[in-house]
Amino acid sequence: FDREGKIIATADPSAITRAALQQTISQFVGDIQQVPPVFSALKKDGVPLYRLARQGRAVTAPPRTVHISAIDLLAFEPPQAVISVTCGAGTYIRSLVHDIGQSLGVGAHLTELERVANGQWRIETAITLDELADAVAAGRLADVLQPLAAAVSHLPAIRLSPAQIRAVTTGRRIAAPTPSPAPVIAALDEHGKLVAILVPADENQLKPRKVFQTTIPSA
Repeated sequence: FDREGKIIATADPSAITRAALQQTISQFVGDIQQVPPVFSALKKDGVPLYRLARQGRAVTAPPRTVHISAIDLLAFEPPQAVISVTCGAGTYIRSLVHDIGQSLGVGAHLTELERVANGQWRIETAITLDELADAVAAGRLADVLQPLAAAVSHLPAIRLSPAQIRAVTTGRRIAAPTPSPAPVIAALDEHGKLVAILVPADENQLKPRKVFQTTIPSA
């Protein structure tokens, strides 16, 4: 799974062509069964697998279904390949690369991994830790932080009146704007600031799941 550690097998990949690699990786698109690596944060009996593995204990994680939306072969210079993967939550790229190598009959392991997107967030709009530290030192933290509402921009949203904000921030229910509302709703104030995340209490009411506003508007 990783290039560090004890070498357990070697093979000659010189016969692997770009076409063969392309055909193999295409078989991993869709819903697949994947066994997570033992050096992972998954838990067994409440203990992370990586901790058990470091103790020298033989552990295995049960296979689980993950979804791969796309795998693009960006470069191939044997024995190294560069791929771009679009996948769902819970996918282990280390396991994916390992399984591709097993399918090719020569083995494979991950050498480098870069996450370029997570939901609506893109690496192009990210800042480095050094840039963050510089912003804090210069008193410009607010200039580089994204508002909370941006993190839930994919959710349906409603605007709350001051009376509704008072109700939500004190844990009370409010009337749903429409019958059978969406399962998760972002509640915003009149300025577009995130007040809370709401979920249906029944067909006609919403209740707060998570409240972000810490002040209660005056009546």
